[in-house]
Amino acid sequence: MSDIKNIEVILRETKTTLMKRMDTLKQDIDDKFEANNPDKVEKKMIERMNDAVIVLTRTMADKADTKKNLRLLEKQIFNVFKIALHSLKGSKPLPKNVISQAE
Repeated sequence: MSDIKNIEVILRETKTTLMKRMDTLKQDIDDKFEANNPDKVEKKMIERMNDAVIVLTRTMADKADTKKNLRLLEKQIFNVFKIALHSLKGSKPLPKNVISQAE
């Protein structure tokens, strides 16, 4: 009889251990599902896409400003070049449009 009781005790302990392991596995699965929840993943993706759009918009604005500044700089350099050439050719007065553009 004692052998049967020992076996019953071992079976109960084994059952308890297995139930705890199953609960742990179930909790792990639930945690992973929450981490990979499609709604949360979608929200994160949308947030990242919005961040990318903001960064690209800033970059495009910076490029446009840079192009505008480069065009203005090019005009100024061209006017300085005109003034230098004119001064090398002689001491004739410069036309007013060249002077006003150089300033």
